[in-house]
Amino acid sequence: MSDIKTGEKTLKELKLIAEKKPELGKRLDYEAVWATAWEQCQKIIAEGETDLSRLVLRVRNQYRFNNSDPNLAKKYRKDEENRKKTGYIFDRKLVRFDSMSTRFQPTMLEPLKLIPIIESCGEDIERIIELGSGWGRNIFKVWLNGGARNAEYWALDITETGAKIANAVAQASGKINLITHNFDFNFPDFSFLGDTNKKPSFLQIVP
Repeated sequence: MSDIKTGEKTLKELKLIAEKKPELGKRLDYEAVWATAWEQCQKIIAEGETDLSRLVLRVRNQYRFNNSDPNLAKKYRKDEENRKKTGYIFDRKLVRFDSMSTRFQPTMLEPLKLIPIIESCGEDIERIIELGSGWGRNIFKVWLNGGARNAEYWALDITETGAKIANAVAQASGKINLITHNFDFNFPDFSFLGDTNKKPSFLQIVP
């Protein structure tokens, strides 16, 4: 993973910097995770996949269940085991799925946490902005599940690899008006949004 480039630096070089700047560590963790997702994303798009819902599901499943990095593969196996044990919050109740594969549970349950967001994003909303968007999975799902069709969808994240995936998925589908921008929670700056007259809706979705 040391040769994965983020801008002009590799992860190995950034890790040396992170020893002096601990706040960089979290970004490196996500750059490593999204790097394997980027590998899978490119393969899926090269196969000719253009349907946005299938792209989002396939990218998610590939890096979580077929991760090329053994350490990340182990991490995600443990995550899925814990998810199956603890269950999901469904209509204010904890629900467990004993026999259903965790590979398919998100397709049923993830849209539920988006319902309050989608309901608050009427067609008059001109910008939907997610803070800490990763590779854009949640913001894609907002659009897919009824978010304002013609709004600008802004995916703000600190990782460059996450933005690459989000842009590639959006371009392959040709459906959503997606804009990515680098964003650091430690130094929040929204000046790049420019026109403040556009009616926005901000998202910060807890996993």
